[in-house]
Amino acid sequence: MHEVSLAQSVLSIVEESAVRENFNHVRKITISIGKLAGVEIDSFTFALENLSEGTVLAHAMITIIQPEAIATCKNCTHIFGLNDRLDVCPECSSNKLDIKNGLDLKITDLIVSDE
Repeated sequence: MHEVSLAQSVLSIVEESAVRENFNHVRKITISIGKLAGVEIDSFTFALENLSEGTVLAHAMITIIQPEAIATCKNCTHIFGLNDRLDVCPECSSNKLDIKNGLDLKITDLIVSDE
């Protein structure tokens, strides 16, 4: 289950930030996980909540947003939303796509406190 290792990576990034930025507690964390990132959201959230016990993320409100996947057709330059990595361009049926959004996982916001 790669969701556990992804959750551990997020926790490590937050803990490193806590040391660097001198905060003791995260009140809220917002994480963006693209629709085509291949992450099972419930499993990821469960893992993050469990790994966070006793850390700066303990009791933090976790918000997950899922941006739509957007692609540009390399053949006709049409821009459109993707539901699957195997989708083709709705204009010309080309499978030569440049995926612009929807593949990444990133921390987009942290609300922290010194308490």
